[in-house]
Amino acid sequence: MYNKIMEIIKSRQNKKAKYYRSLLQKKYRIKENLFLAEGAVVIREALDFVDPKYVAIEDKKDFGEIINLLEERKIPYDIYDREVFETLSDTKTPQGIIGYFEVENKTFEPKPGKYLYLDGVKDPGNIGTIIRTSEAFGIDGVLLSSECAELYSPKVVRSTMASIFRTKVYSDINLMDIRNGFKIICADLKGKNIREKTDWDDTIVVIGSEAQGVSKEILEICDEAVLIPMDKNIDSLNAAVAASLFMYEMTK
Repeated sequence: MYNKIMEIIKSRQNKKAKYYRSLLQKKYRIKENLFLAEGAVVIREALDFVDPKYVAIEDKKDFGEIINLLEERKIPYDIYDREVFETLSDTKTPQGIIGYFEVENKTFEPKPGKYLYLDGVKDPGNIGTIIRTSEAFGIDGVLLSSECAELYSPKVVRSTMASIFRTKVYSDINLMDIRNGFKIICADLKGKNIREKTDWDDTIVVIGSEAQGVSKEILEICDEAVLIPMDKNIDSLNAAVAASLFMYEMTK
């Protein structure tokens, strides 16, 4: 447990509480170059890869192992009473611990491999699930178009279940700028059966938005369109499900 003599933050107007609460808003995350991740499992896994800049902990919660690591590494943290802590979280049932991490602004450097490109995927849960699944299948990178939901929104980060700290994910990527040297494979209902596709080397598979699918601009430059066979009464799949099936085929 934390040092009992630590002062517990009990006011919503506390300077730290106001500052870290502001990071629930995208404009402040961008301004401060910070994002938040919640939950003991996620924080503990993250500590194996990167140190948070700060950790907020709810009073009377027992995170002894994590607190020991924070103190050993001299990572600042504070204890908040429940009412104030809840204002730092965007969930209805906060998990009692929030880590604040510096955004790593990665530059994509094209290398041979297998990649996913998300073309305007808007649902944070889909993006987070795709990132987590990409780690499971060993995909070389996930590329997000500028029209996608924010990579570092709390909902995306939460859906990755800590995979965001271990996988290569790149935001604001224009496919036209990086397509040379790759085969561009689009998920499209007019394509050939995915079961007939055997060569996935040096490919970028494009997963379209939930509402519109792959954009016309990208369909026009793709090397191949591939579909997932489905019952005739179903004309689409959830973006994360479709991406998962493609990743299975790419790496099996």
